[in-house]
Amino acid sequence: MQSAGSNSKLNSRITRYGLIGRPALASFGRQAASLTSQMLAYAGKSRTSTENVDLNSIVTDTVHLLRLSISKNANLDFALSSDPLAIEADPSQIRQIIMNLVINASDSIGDAVGRIRVSTSRLTVTPEILREARLGQELSPGEYVVFEVNDNGCGMSEETMARIFDPFFTTKFAGRGLGLAAVLGIVRSHRGAFFVQSTLGLGSTFRLVLPPSRRSLAQNRTAATSSGTAEPFLKPGHFLVVDDEPSVRKLTCNVLEKEGHSVALASDGYEALALALAHGGRFTAVLLDLTMPGMDGPSTLKELRQMKIDAPVLIMSGYSEIDARKRFADEAQLAFLPKPFTGEILLKNLYGLLARLPST
Repeated sequence: MQSAGSNSKLNSRITRYGLIGRPALASFGRQAASLTSQMLAYAGKSRTSTENVDLNSIVTDTVHLLRLSISKNANLDFALSSDPLAIEADPSQIRQIIMNLVINASDSIGDAVGRIRVSTSRLTVTPEILREARLGQELSPGEYVVFEVNDNGCGMSEETMARIFDPFFTTKFAGRGLGLAAVLGIVRSHRGAFFVQSTLGLGSTFRLVLPPSRRSLAQNRTAATSSGTAEPFLKPGHFLVVDDEPSVRKLTCNVLEKEGHSVALASDGYEALALALAHGGRFTAVLLDLTMPGMDGPSTLKELRQMKIDAPVLIMSGYSEIDARKRFADEAQLAFLPKPFTGEILLKNLYGLLARLPST
């Protein structure tokens, strides 16, 4: 057994020569494991556990962490497809790509004020489009699912673009150079394609193209309904949608109209009040953005209530639910919808709100 004195001498040697103790060794082990995982991803040989998932849902599940990870000067907005985008993928690896590309976009903005847009869509890929791919030029033309990150940051020169997928190449501080190389490996393992466009001083666009799942979107929607994720609202409703983001208005309108409802769209509070007068205030529910220029959500709702419009309200916001509800403390018929959202999540929250109301 070592004496206290010998322990003291050992600790002194560790301090003097920089030898690592158990906590440091454990940290080193985690870093090595992470590095190994990224190297396997780069080679396209990492272990994957694929399942049938909706790309939109993966994006929305990552939003909170994204907002915490990027610069406060970067405005993050979303333009998600109004339809589910089913893919066969490892959700954890797709989340890794999303995080990597958005953080990379934030780094390119730096200390300046900038914008990052995340979008999803379906795309008919032609041979001409595939010729521009950095990876996946051998894919067959056809319909694919697309995830895209666009920023107005510093952009890249041709020399930088030629090296961004090299392992350990970085224009930032040491330790972050393997990210895009790992992204490429994950795309390879998912039989996808990857595109990069950038102009020095103007920004960059990274586009991930993945094959759609063999399960049809109609099957996904049927399965979601049968599992109770979006309870059906049987009678046609009339909804007032108020949001200053065109993409949100378009998605919400498309989803509700496909369900057989009618929709009145307003881009701000003043337009919402005009529509309320024109429609006689007869709305099944109001879908209201929390923050808008001119007249914000709370002010708009106050005016609607003074017009004797007592429809329930679904608040749509990228802020936390706690912060949003504080601004509507006197409202009983209210529910919260975090941004961004998919059509399925929209219906789940809206129909859930309507289901809680007393039957008339």
